[in-house]
Amino acid sequence: MQVAVTGAAGKTGSAVRRALGATEADVVPLVHRPRGLDNEQVADLGDAAQIRDALEGIDALYLIAPNVHPDEPGLLAPTLAECEHRGVRVVYHSVMHPYSPLMPHHLDKARVEDSLHRSDLSWTILQPASYADNALAPLRAVGDDGSWWVPYDVERPFTPIALEELAQIAARVLTEPDHDHATYELAGPQRITTAQMAAAAAEITGRPIEARADREHWRRGPGASLDADARDRLERMFDYYDAHGFCGGSAIAEMLLRRTPLTFTKWLAAARAGGLADD
Repeated sequence: MQVAVTGAAGKTGSAVRRALGATEADVVPLVHRPRGLDNEQVADLGDAAQIRDALEGIDALYLIAPNVHPDEPGLLAPTLAECEHRGVRVVYHSVMHPYSPLMPHHLDKARVEDSLHRSDLSWTILQPASYADNALAPLRAVGDDGSWWVPYDVERPFTPIALEELAQIAARVLTEPDHDHATYELAGPQRITTAQMAAAAAEITGRPIEARADREHWRRGPGASLDADARDRLERMFDYYDAHGFCGGSAIAEMLLRRTPLTFTKWLAAARAGGLADD
């Protein structure tokens, strides 16, 4: 079985590739530009000819678009059409709560989901919550005063899932039968605020860490390098977080993992033990 992974050099694509390595599938990484990965193929999702060549002989495709793309439905349409023409099964990386008009890039994923529903494709949709792993970079960047800056309310709850566990689920869905036309919401079992994440990190690392909300800090930092459309999409997501948090259920993840997913606290302790969250 040949399984292709788009965005194969990115954070999610790399994790899915590693998880597929534990299966009997032949993995074909699809990358935007050469990265030196084994068996990689250069395939720009916006180039229909490249996509046609890349999907030759492929049985299943893990399809993930670039983050906050300005037109995800338009970008992915040629790939979905080629998959339908060739009979390639699609596992689409969507997002939890894709149907909220308050978050435009989530709503774009709902439109892609709708196109799958109306197609003759064999498909499965994964709707992950935020990643626990998203905390690593800001925790590493905590200054001497212990401030962990985030652009939304630190008292709103989340249900993060570990990226490695999402990847394990993706590998299972890509290589096992009986997931056709299924939509899986994937969240972790712990409802936790960013303030509580910071407190857990402080206890685990022995460092003073406190989460602080400051949208301007984000605008001057990570947001400064983004184009206007991406900044607007992310700020509208932060507005949603301010109002509602971002929580889902863990029952489907538990079913697919065949065990209880890691809580954020247990994941962070394991990550630090593995050298992923160094002091």
